[in-house]
Amino acid sequence: MTTPTATDWLHAPCVSHPAVPPSSAHTLHTYFVTSPESPDGQWVLYFRSTSADAHTGAVCIYHRHTGEERVLAPRVESEDAHRQACQQWVAGGQRVVYHSCHEGPWRVYAADPATGAITVLAEHCLLGWGQPHSPLIPLYGMHWDTTSLHDIELLDVLTGKRRTALTATALREAYPEWVARIYGERPLSLFFPILNPTLGRVLIKIAAPTGGHFRSPQASLRHGFFIYDLAARRFTVQRHDWGHPAWHPAGDTLINVPNVVIDAATGAETPLPLVPRFPGSHPAWHPTAPLYVTDTKATAFGGPAGHWGLAIVRADGLAWRLLETFDFSGGPTSWRPAHPHPHFSADGARLYSNQVAGGRAQLTVTTLTA
Repeated sequence: MTTPTATDWLHAPCVSHPAVPPSSAHTLHTYFVTSPESPDGQWVLYFRSTSADAHTGAVCIYHRHTGEERVLAPRVESEDAHRQACQQWVAGGQRVVYHSCHEGPWRVYAADPATGAITVLAEHCLLGWGQPHSPLIPLYGMHWDTTSLHDIELLDVLTGKRRTALTATALREAYPEWVARIYGERPLSLFFPILNPTLGRVLIKIAAPTGGHFRSPQASLRHGFFIYDLAARRFTVQRHDWGHPAWHPAGDTLINVPNVVIDAATGAETPLPLVPRFPGSHPAWHPTAPLYVTDTKATAFGGPAGHWGLAIVRADGLAWRLLETFDFSGGPTSWRPAHPHPHFSADGARLYSNQVAGGRAQLTVTTLTA
């Protein structure tokens, strides 16, 4: 069929199949804020693990047309199976970036898919979320470690240029009452930065170490939702609850749970009508943005426990569709479980998600058939 329009996702039949060859290993896409497919549509990026918990494994790419598989990073150790190595495409597909502690300290790496060369970009920090068209990536500190990086830094993976974009001190000074009420005088670090598509804003929350191991819910206390305008050098939005926010392709709003659009300049919230709550929701916009996809526990729609589904929602909230449901029981035994984390390809023709087959996570692609 021809490349589907975005609205075709609301009514056309679909079919799902493994996005990479099925095996005895877990194969996982990292997170709902980024696509596993390269910007040119040729390669699929994934984490492959033969360990039951999927904490260790390899970062791989698979060519959609030739069937070639390349192992970019053969030895990776991650926090959990939920996001694995935070592997993602950047610089227009010229690099894959990821983080790992397999060599001792936490490091952020870049792999060149063309040559296989691996470069250490930074040490004693973690990788946030950039954009596939840009070489910029945000770095943040190890949220369980008071001696780690406290601020957000931006690094160009092609030039190595690195700069501080936002400090924890600036956030404490901007919201002193809220910070004091939630964190008191605890040392803070800025956590989990997500750059918007125009690279003009960054979304973050705050972390304070609580003494636990990094593979534990007790690693740190994490609250807040802050948007910072990088050009104007000012905060524009503050909320207490994080949810699961995802940038609109235009970069001026976000979709968040439960089905609410947030204005990045004012913080104004617009709930979408006629849309049910999707438990477990991780929403992601279609690249042309007339609709978004989310995963959901299927029990909300009469399905059995352990089953999940993918739902398509029109941007105005006036129509939605449960695209498919599947058994998601089994899979990695990680302390923080994997989720489907759906995301579209850059052309909007394919929809990727983590599913489970034979007790193993299987990166799956869904396409429309008519």
